[in-house]
Amino acid sequence: MDFFRDNKKEFIKLGISIVIVLSILFVINKCLVSLIKVNGDSMKPALNDKDIILIDKTVKEDEYERFDIIAFKYVYDNKDVYLKRIIGLPNETIEIIDNVIYIDGERLNEFYGAFSDARESPDIISYLSDYPKTKLGKDEYFVIGDNRYVSDDSRNFGPITKDLILGRAVFRIWDFNSFGSLKYQ
Repeated sequence: MDFFRDNKKEFIKLGISIVIVLSILFVINKCLVSLIKVNGDSMKPALNDKDIILIDKTVKEDEYERFDIIAFKYVYDNKDVYLKRIIGLPNETIEIIDNVIYIDGERLNEFYGAFSDARESPDIISYLSDYPKTKLGKDEYFVIGDNRYVSDDSRNFGPITKDLILGRAVFRIWDFNSFGSLKYQ
C-alpha cells in the first residue's frame, strides 16, 4: 500500500499519458486513416482474402480517380465495409455489354482484374456481364470488384454515393508477401 502512496504522482502521470495516447489514436482512426481487413476474393488479384489495408480518409471528394480502390459503406447495411475499384465517375454514362465497359460511349481500356471474355471462355457465364446504359449523378460512383465473377458491386446494387465512401486504399500492411503501396494495383 505504501508503494502506491509513495508513487501516486507517477501513477497519475502514467494514467494521463495513456489517456492522451488513446485519444490521439482515436482521432487518427476517425479522421486520418483506418485499417480494413479484406473479406473474400472479389478484389483478386489486387487484394487477397484477409489482407489488411490502410485506408486514407483525408482524400477530398474531387480527388477520387478512375481505377482507385476505395472503401465504402455497403449500400444496404452501413455496418459492412466493401473494397472495390472506381470505374465510373460523377456525371459519366456507364454501360457494360458482354463484359466490356463503356464510359460515355468509349470502350474502357482495363489493366486489372481476374476475368476473361465470356466469348473466349463459354464455361464461365456471369449474369452480371451486361449493365444498362446509366447516367451517374453529380455525387455517384460506379464501382466493380476486380474478380467480376464473384463480386457484389455496382452491377448488382447500382452506383454508390460519395457520402458512403470512407477513403482510398493506399497501402497493404498484411500479407507481408505483398506488403506495399496500392498506387499501381
